[in-house]
Amino acid sequence: MIEITPFDDFERLTGRKPYPHQIETIDALRKGKSVLLRAPTGSGKSEAVFVPFVSNRGKTLPNQMIYSLPLRTLVEDLAERFKGYAQDPSLSVSLHHGGKAFSPLFYPDAVVTTIDQTVGAYCCTPLSLPIRHGNIPAGAVANSFLVFDEVHTFEPLLGLQSALILAYHSRNLGFPFAFMSATMPDCFVRHMQKKFSAEPIEAKEKDILVRQNREVFLHLHKDHHITGAEVKAQWEKSQGKMIVVCNKVDRAQKLFRETKDLLGSQGIILLHSRFLGKDREEKQKRLQGIFDPKSDKTGILIATQVIEVGLDISCDTMLTEVSPVDSIIQRAGRCARRGKENEKIKGNLHVYDVEDHHPYDEELLKKTLQALQHVDRRRLDWDLELSLVNDVLSDEFNEYLKIENTAKILNQLSEGAFTGNRKQVEESVRKVFSCQVSIHDNPSSVQNKIFSLPKINLPVGLLRKLLKGRPEGTNAPVWEIQIDQNRVKDEKPSVIFKQMTSSNSIYPNVFYVVHPTLACYDPESGLLLDRVGLSFSAETNLAEEPETGRFGSITRETWVEHSQKVLSVFRQRLLPYYEFTLKKLAKAWNCRFRDLVDKIEFSLAIHDLGKLNIDWQKAIGVKRGEVPLAHSGQDLKLNLPPHATISAYVFYDLFYKWGIIGDAMKYAIAHHHSVRAKEVPKFKLIPGWQEQLSNALKGNHCGSEVNVSIEKQESSTTVDKFPDFANDKLYRTYTIVSRILRLSDWIATGGDDAILYFEKWYAGI
Repeated sequence: MIEITPFDDFERLTGRKPYPHQIETIDALRKGKSVLLRAPTGSGKSEAVFVPFVSNRGKTLPNQMIYSLPLRTLVEDLAERFKGYAQDPSLSVSLHHGGKAFSPLFYPDAVVTTIDQTVGAYCCTPLSLPIRHGNIPAGAVANSFLVFDEVHTFEPLLGLQSALILAYHSRNLGFPFAFMSATMPDCFVRHMQKKFSAEPIEAKEKDILVRQNREVFLHLHKDHHITGAEVKAQWEKSQGKMIVVCNKVDRAQKLFRETKDLLGSQGIILLHSRFLGKDREEKQKRLQGIFDPKSDKTGILIATQVIEVGLDISCDTMLTEVSPVDSIIQRAGRCARRGKENEKIKGNLHVYDVEDHHPYDEELLKKTLQALQHVDRRRLDWDLELSLVNDVLSDEFNEYLKIENTAKILNQLSEGAFTGNRKQVEESVRKVFSCQVSIHDNPSSVQNKIFSLPKINLPVGLLRKLLKGRPEGTNAPVWEIQIDQNRVKDEKPSVIFKQMTSSNSIYPNVFYVVHPTLACYDPESGLLLDRVGLSFSAETNLAEEPETGRFGSITRETWVEHSQKVLSVFRQRLLPYYEFTLKKLAKAWNCRFRDLVDKIEFSLAIHDLGKLNIDWQKAIGVKRGEVPLAHSGQDLKLNLPPHATISAYVFYDLFYKWGIIGDAMKYAIAHHHSVRAKEVPKFKLIPGWQEQLSNALKGNHCGSEVNVSIEKQESSTTVDKFPDFANDKLYRTYTIVSRILRLSDWIATGGDDAILYFEKWYAGI
């Protein structure tokens, strides 16, 4: 019998044999090791981690993978590729980002998302889900094989530090992770090897087909700037496929107009971050038709740094404004990217000076220019690229990797997780200098559908300038759209339309609507702030709530029946899925796997004990002496008192006896309806509640430890609010048990439809 190896799996799934660096990556992950893969653009880094995940999930890797990227466009492209590789129908793949929040609960097996969504989810402060449900996606991140790709694009003092903290938590509990990049300096590789025990893997250019026959020559134009005339001159020399890269959107828009005036509009395309998704997708399809190496078409693309990662296009000539060296190398990756097999492909990269260093650090641009002067007119191969990265970035990264920088972000994430402060968490990932903008003349007329208006990210400074510079005598308004994200119930949000009077009141990460006399949207040029336009129309909203309520219907069941049903869901469905994870946790806690499972089952069995409160049973319609219920079938129509914190409080002494692992169970129970709940309402348990509890705990080892004091059968107080984020064992156990508890409860109550409902409902908010 011929043994099927993981490398055979690679060929079966991708249709080609793996490169040596992919073989090394697969082999390391098969052994449960974390990896740091450094390889040039177009070398198949994503496949190197996805294939072993498919082959080894539940063995040496968790059953779930969260794949984090810097940009939304990358998320969409990669998710489609992964779906094509996922031949097993039981393996689900989904994308998730702020524009397309298709999986806010992180329910699928493989979720491709953005780094801010991953960090927000892990902090129980999701960016695309009401915060009260935050421990559900947090448990997914805590349970998963975490992959951080294109890490060179993460802000080094923010997003990179946050990713390192998540990786550190993974490492401490024995969960493998992967970091991948084309342009990280050697000092970062050594840091990951020493501090994180990551296996360093590096590609070699001679082994990669797309790089073997590639020759790109660098030309430095110091003290010269890109103009329409310069584009025209270079175009007349090449007459092939040209890409021009500007550092700012307004520069790209201006250059686009200049170039069209000189060369005509045929075959000239503009691409930047201020296009609507549908127009950007249409442009990218056009680009594929022109800039595919197999195409005989010619054309010019004028773009910003949005082309640095993700776009699989290739040009003969590239003109770019100077940017940090790693950015230059990423841009160069779109020059002579792919050619015909066994044929040399040549390209020319022209780097120009800039008058304004923004949005980059001025000193870093000077260092990059100085380094490029020494390699002018040389071939830009992989070894030279790494040498440039080390020359320019090593000192910076040695500063970035100092422990005080990580400690600062850890404190920020800890506080953001404790308070549920979205802004604080998001600012731990990137400097939030942008807001969301839409165009409409009367936003209050569309009410809740306001969130279905197309939105474009805009730097806060530009919106402030727009508001401040309104023509004298005009009253063209700008509205801030407010929503209460901490609403107690899941009804449709209440919307407030606040008209802005001062430019100083414009803040990042806020949704604004501007009057069409202040802004215009043009599918060819994008958002323009110097022309009068038209109102946007609302798009179809996925968040239309069914009349039947959250789960469609909830059947009548006794308290014991519900407890047993929740346990049955866990044992039959979730325990096999989370077995890898729970074994890692048991090892971290230095306890037997079965003992940990017993504690989780105990927590599941008693999570609704607070429903045995006299007032709760009375509210649901149970009379004295009748069998207590968990659901009456009319729950959604009733105003029922809270019960989750009561369940945690009654067993406070037992959880204290269990130590820190007991704290995790206590928090998970108290938060199984709302994260950070702490108020214990006045309660008194029904007569005979001990018998109900005994029936629910039959066969559970921990049930024999129950010795509830009389004081905890009737009281009113508070429980602790939130576990310590910095305590990785406590925090990960809390989030994983929380996810298991809430999913078991939802599935037991409403079946899989309950999960699918929430995924669809919150995807539209």
